[in-house]
Amino acid sequence: MVEARFMNLRVGDAERDESARLLSEHFGAGRISPAEHEERRAKAMSAVIRSELEVLFEDLPAPHPDMSAAQPPARTDSGEALRETRLSNALILMAGILFIGGVPASFVLGFTSGLWWVFLPVFGGVFVIGGASELAKRRRLQD
Repeated sequence: MVEARFMNLRVGDAERDESARLLSEHFGAGRISPAEHEERRAKAMSAVIRSELEVLFEDLPAPHPDMSAAQPPARTDSGEALRETRLSNALILMAGILFIGGVPASFVLGFTSGLWWVFLPVFGGVFVIGGASELAKRRRLQD
C-alpha cells in the first residue's frame, strides 16, 4: 500500500490498462467471479485517482498494478534549499562591505582613541544584515 497522501494522485491510461490486464489474470486464476471481474474491470477503466485502482486489488494477492508512472510530485516544503535573490545578494554585499571596512576602522579608533565600543555596531550590523539576507531567502521560498 502507498502512503495516504499519495492516494489522490491521478492515474493515466497505462495504469488503467495494466489494472484491467491484471484483473483478467486474477479471473483466469479463479480468484474472482465473472461478474466481479466485469465490475472491477469497469471501475479500473473509469478510475481517475490512484486509490480507485488500489482498492480493486486490496483482497487479491500479487500481481498488483505498477503505479511508478504516477509518482508523487517533488517535495517543495522545508526540504528545499534556500534560493538566493537579488535582495539577499545585495544584503550579503552590504554586510561584506561593512565587515571589510568596519573592522579596520574599529581597530584604528579602538587603539588610537580608546573607542573600543566601535566594534559593537560593526559586528551587530554584520549579523543583522546577514540575518535579513536569510529572511529574504526564506520569504522567496514561501512565495
